[in-house]
Amino acid sequence: MNRAGWWSAFVAGLLMLCGGGYAATPRFVASTQWTNAGKAMGWYRSDVQYFVDAGPLSASVDHATAVAMVDAAARVWNVSGVPFTLTNGGGLAEDVSGDNVYLGSNGPVWPADAAKTNYGAKQIAVVFDADGAITDMLLGSGASGPTSCRTNGVTESTDLFIQPGKIAHALIVINGRCSGTTPEKQLQLQYQLMRVFGRVAGVGWSQLNDNVFTGTSAPTYQQQLHWPIMHPIDVLCGLYTYQCLPQPFTLRDDDVAGLRLLYADLTRSDTAWLQPSGTLSFPNGQGMAGVNVTVERNYRWGGYGTEPFQDASAVSGMLAAGDRGNPVTGSSGDTAGVNGSTVANAGYFVFGGIPPLAQFPNTSLYYSTEPINPLYVGNYAVGPYRVTAPAPSGTPLNALAYSLTPGYVGNFGLVMADATRDCITGADGTESQPVQVQSDGVWSGRLCGVGHSSWATFAVRAGRSATVEVTATDETGAATASKAMPLIGVWHGSDATGAVPGLARAAVAFNGLRTGMTQLRASFASSERVRVGVTDARGEGRPDFTYRARLLYADTVSPDRLTAAGGAIHIAGMGFQQGNTVMVGGVAAQVTSVSLTAIDAIAPAAARLGSTGAMDVVVTDLQTGGSSTITGGVTYDGAVTDVLSLRVAPPSVVTVGASAPLTLLLTDGSGGAVRNAAIRLTAAGGGVVLSACRLAACTLVTDASGVVTTQVTAQTAGAVTMVARSTGGSTLTTSFSATQVTRAVTVLRPTAYVAAGVGASFRPAVVVTADGAVQAGEAVVWSSSSTRAALLAANTVTGADGVSVVATAGSLRDSEAATVQACAWASVCAVQNLIAVPAADLRFAVVSGDGQSLTAAGTLAAVSLRVVDTAGHAVAGAAVTVYQAVSGWQPACAPGGRCPTAPVYGKGSTKVMSDDDGLITVTPLEYANTSAVTKITAAVGTQGSVTVTLQKTP
Repeated sequence: MNRAGWWSAFVAGLLMLCGGGYAATPRFVASTQWTNAGKAMGWYRSDVQYFVDAGPLSASVDHATAVAMVDAAARVWNVSGVPFTLTNGGGLAEDVSGDNVYLGSNGPVWPADAAKTNYGAKQIAVVFDADGAITDMLLGSGASGPTSCRTNGVTESTDLFIQPGKIAHALIVINGRCSGTTPEKQLQLQYQLMRVFGRVAGVGWSQLNDNVFTGTSAPTYQQQLHWPIMHPIDVLCGLYTYQCLPQPFTLRDDDVAGLRLLYADLTRSDTAWLQPSGTLSFPNGQGMAGVNVTVERNYRWGGYGTEPFQDASAVSGMLAAGDRGNPVTGSSGDTAGVNGSTVANAGYFVFGGIPPLAQFPNTSLYYSTEPINPLYVGNYAVGPYRVTAPAPSGTPLNALAYSLTPGYVGNFGLVMADATRDCITGADGTESQPVQVQSDGVWSGRLCGVGHSSWATFAVRAGRSATVEVTATDETGAATASKAMPLIGVWHGSDATGAVPGLARAAVAFNGLRTGMTQLRASFASSERVRVGVTDARGEGRPDFTYRARLLYADTVSPDRLTAAGGAIHIAGMGFQQGNTVMVGGVAAQVTSVSLTAIDAIAPAAARLGSTGAMDVVVTDLQTGGSSTITGGVTYDGAVTDVLSLRVAPPSVVTVGASAPLTLLLTDGSGGAVRNAAIRLTAAGGGVVLSACRLAACTLVTDASGVVTTQVTAQTAGAVTMVARSTGGSTLTTSFSATQVTRAVTVLRPTAYVAAGVGASFRPAVVVTADGAVQAGEAVVWSSSSTRAALLAANTVTGADGVSVVATAGSLRDSEAATVQACAWASVCAVQNLIAVPAADLRFAVVSGDGQSLTAAGTLAAVSLRVVDTAGHAVAGAAVTVYQAVSGWQPACAPGGRCPTAPVYGKGSTKVMSDDDGLITVTPLEYANTSAVTKITAAVGTQGSVTVTLQKTP
């Protein structure tokens, strides 16, 4: 393999193995090819040894000095209480250099004892690249130069993973050209090497106290002191980056938490640490990945307050795959299987450990959410996404978990209550059954549900080109580059499903001229029906992944023959917009009118073109750069004595059995109407019947205005081409697609988890659409597979939103499965699967309202809880008992003193039932202008309970 070939492969490996991480947590997460799928990947043994090059680091740094530097950098990661050590196991058998390392056919060839095949004896090989030859070989000529020392001073490759999903070998190359006689150069290399050892240990990058990096607010000393060693990008404050932060060779709490997550048992209580975990989700329960969750410590009672810095961080979805592959580019590039699991919870996060405040018996934690810095991508990625993480939906959260005792191990739910909750994608097709593109070429959609893609189809003619534009939008409908990353593919209609696009693809998002726009141009050599797919580059799908799409396509031009004088032309198609230009034979035509489906223009005279014959007609959108070409669309021919033009054309898509008008105008060379002239009209495809003769071909005669009109009716689905020819030699062609109406009934919750036992109430719901449009007033017939899922009505009608709901009384047995079916138009049906959840499996997740602390004059907000099963699925129809007690507010007890008993002001209990999203809402019991503590305890099933404490202080 030549250097260029190896370089491409090596860079791909570095991006995967040396690049992104998962913030204060795992750098590597096992994918489904490993037994430990979905778990953080640490080393296969707890006592990892590194072995050092036998030669010197450089002419100015001898072997002993270099080894001491390596030992100092590694020693930082030997943390008390964490069962993991990095120790010097001795030397390599040789002086590793460009003389004994070379590029083979499959990459670099190392001496045998440094190679990954020797991982059982030597886990980490530390190479002293004295003259920079190895660095240049790996990274390209000149990479070892002194000007590149900030990035290429130390290079690593974690190059072997073994079952059940563990790190087994790594190589570290120290660039000797970055050393020197000054102590600062050695300290800079030691600092870089320390960070590399953290990466090799499996710790990912972290975003914490990020204003130290961004400078958006001036960082304090305490924030600098708690800026993680494993920050993604160094601050540049001078020649040496280690000088930019205090105590640069001391791990922060967040760094230790990242190490603990890999090697400590977080399922067991550790009295030296708080070990919280949780999930961050949309209101519909879907996990919201790629959000940075930070913690500030706080002493709950008294005047201590919150620490003025963030102490720990985690990223939601940290164990999930950030690249799941997509239909446009194919499967994920994670060939090593270390970039997360496709089955992991997209909202899950865990802190490897937060040290409690030593001076207080209890520690409260303030949780805050923030977006990932958009600079942290690729080699510097924080969280599951290698590319830009999507911006969070909803208002950033600030939540309080108070009075936690040392050793706390708990899980809690954070819900972005005002985030987008709608995950209805509508009838946006499937790869095997795409929906027809709307006749005006403009539509909108939503990529919701992991891996969801939108699929559409349209008919094209040979010799045409089109531009597809997809613009990502945010919650307000504005264009954005911080939500979905749209990719576009165009397939032949005959292409197999599951294959990459056979016609064209936009494999990189946001390549258009406008914010958030991805653009794709496709050319068509033959007439056919093609399909277009829209997907997210990450393979993601969320409620806030909305988009606008447009198909710019010029289909026909009439007349298609002109005299040398040029003249009026009519272009039919879709996706046209005001400001579009028309070129005929490379010369601008005068545009006289534009609508979404038609452009009228005056074609230039042949003298301006410089020749006669067939000329291309090109429609261009100067604002977006999109264009569509009709190759040879107009022919200049002086022999033509009359001109046919299209005045009313059938829509580009016509429903089978429906009639559409066709009107033609015949004029002479001066533009005057030609009356009593014969026009031969022929239709091919679709089993077309013309009303003028009830056949597929007719001869029509123009009236006094030079006009002929007929109704066109297609009897079968397919592409229809109509050709009109006058006796004077003028011809005109138009086409449309005849389609059957695509009707769909879609279940809003394909699988519903319902509380087992008598009395469970739930409401199956469907949305009814035709060709993607919701259908109001449509009758829906319901049926159930079991009498224990009793429908309270057999017939319902859809509302204005196309949704129909039926009330259902459940009495399903433990773990019993049943189905509910809804049918519209008699034969278009959808099924909702029901799974009964035993009472012993019912639990709670707190959605909102926990930890409120107001003054006595305030009013407590409602508390929302979600009933879930042990796997986290929302459970409908669960009977919940809510107990409330209000007692007097008390200050913190004096140390060593007795706590007075707080008076009880009131109690109460209510019974409620969880809705179809598993939610219940509790209005807190409280007394106006009274300092008090309200405790709300909810119980469900046999083992599910949760207590929420709210307070109103003086």
